[in-house]
Amino acid sequence: MAEYSGDLVAAWAFDIHEVRIGALNQSFFLVLSFLKFMRRMEKILCERHFH
Repeated sequence: MAEYSGDLVAAWAFDIHEVRIGALNQSFFLVLSFLKFMRRMEKILCERHFH
């Protein structure tokens, strides 16, 4: 952040970029968790179906 200390617009743009990347990261992990959950549920249902 020190390299942008003289340019407020650049500092603001950098901050917005960090916020957006953070939101994308959270969304990615939410979807990944959901897919892992669905995979486990599919395994459980398949085991029950074949027994």
